[in-house]
Amino acid sequence: MAGAVATSSPKTPASARADLHALVVGPDPIEAISALANVRAGEGDMASALSLLRVAAALEPGRWTTWHSLGTVHRAQRDDTLALISQRRAHILGADNPLCRLQLAILEALGGHSDAAGAHLRATLDAAPDLAIYAPNDVVMATARAGKTLTAALLAEDLVARLPALAGAPEALHFTRARLAKTATDVRNVVARWGTGSGPYHPVDAQRRQRAPSYVLIRGWGTGFWAEVFHAANNLAFAEITGRIPFVYWGEEVRYRGAACTNAWEQFFEPVAPIDLAELERAGASVFPRSWTPETLFSSEPYRHIGAFAGNPLGIGALSALNRPEPLVVADGFVDISDVLAWTPAAHPWASLPKIDVFREIFSARFRLKPVVSEAISALASRLFSGPMIAVHARSQSQGKNNEALEGLAGMMESHFAQADRWLDADRRARLFLLTDSESAVAAFRERYGPARIVTLDRARVSKEQDSYAGLGLPRVSDVGFDMSIDGYSLGLEVLTDAYLAARCDRFIGDGASAVSCAILNLKRWPDEDVFLIRQNVYLERCHWKTPA
Repeated sequence: MAGAVATSSPKTPASARADLHALVVGPDPIEAISALANVRAGEGDMASALSLLRVAAALEPGRWTTWHSLGTVHRAQRDDTLALISQRRAHILGADNPLCRLQLAILEALGGHSDAAGAHLRATLDAAPDLAIYAPNDVVMATARAGKTLTAALLAEDLVARLPALAGAPEALHFTRARLAKTATDVRNVVARWGTGSGPYHPVDAQRRQRAPSYVLIRGWGTGFWAEVFHAANNLAFAEITGRIPFVYWGEEVRYRGAACTNAWEQFFEPVAPIDLAELERAGASVFPRSWTPETLFSSEPYRHIGAFAGNPLGIGALSALNRPEPLVVADGFVDISDVLAWTPAAHPWASLPKIDVFREIFSARFRLKPVVSEAISALASRLFSGPMIAVHARSQSQGKNNEALEGLAGMMESHFAQADRWLDADRRARLFLLTDSESAVAAFRERYGPARIVTLDRARVSKEQDSYAGLGLPRVSDVGFDMSIDGYSLGLEVLTDAYLAARCDRFIGDGASAVSCAILNLKRWPDEDVFLIRQNVYLERCHWKTPA
């Protein structure tokens, strides 16, 4: 049934009866009544369409097209129960139309019947493979947005398991798992479906670990340096709760690399686990998702479609590989730590651990600096720091960064100044270590506190004078990483060094909308009273399951 906007007023009862009388005496009254019902539905007069279809069903209850049309009208009126009853009858009466069965799959899912919905969807795709382009995601997303998040997740899991090469199925699974509602009912159902009883792992994960080692290959995401590190950290959390051995590989998708470098991660950090590429290649004979193959595991070809600093829109966070049997999974998409830890089995040590402590454990245990980098940072700290030091991170502002903030607002320099004033007034000996990518921030801090109280390093920075536009004082280029004339490895080393130097200070003022500031909080156990963020920590507070569909 069409859902067009009404182009005429609804029919009066008298005129509707006249129409009906004229149709019933025609050569094929059922077809004529259904055609008129279609017209009324197209005009937006669903009540008249429903009355006509009920007459048609009463006159000839064995015609499946009438019941299919009834299901469509009931769904348009948001009566999913009657829509499902009508659509089931259409199916029983022998309907083999793939679009009819697709609607039945959606209605079964909206009714919470994931197994029936999956069976109908698979049958639809068998009969009409061309529907695979959009049908699976249509069914799953419609179900999730209707609030049936658990049903949607079960349906997506079924699609991935039974149709692993189906386009869009891993994305649908990631979408639904990340958005599972946290109601008491859903939690009980999740435990029943994926729970572990007394063990620290999910059932398939536990069985897989008993057979042989298994792995997660964490590819780059295509964004800023510390956002890349957080991408690695969140997927390392997944590796921990599923018992997989992690390996981080930054190929050409990562900006921060030297010209002759193969794995850019190992320019800055030691490997996160004692394994090598050959071991991963052997495990890659069976890999999830199927968009990756043993030949492309370390290739950058799959990233050719990604714009600079845009993230990988087609990437799959490792969350979608929870409780899967394949020995190797590839995590090339972002997932928030809240969404990963929501799936931690109750018996796992992390089940009761605050998120900030999970992050700090990962940062201290997995992110081990290369000795040459660590030694250079220690030498800088010895040269630059004496007496009490307050680290201040002032990121250049842009509308994109403001949109990322949980508050949806700009981070004001006055907030940095107000907190710095309080701490500097309390200790006249203290100085500020300013890390920033903004030339104007350096100038503003020096003007307010005097050059003697400011410690800062020579860095690549955004210049407001050169890049501002429309008189708004916002940088046209909001991240120096966009300046491709600057060597990527040098940029990465600068922002890494600044963060580790900040962690050697006594107090910290930062911006929770920035990965740099959030990373600094994870590099040591800061006392709460020694940290001030001008905006909330997005890496702790953000999670998809709190976001309305």
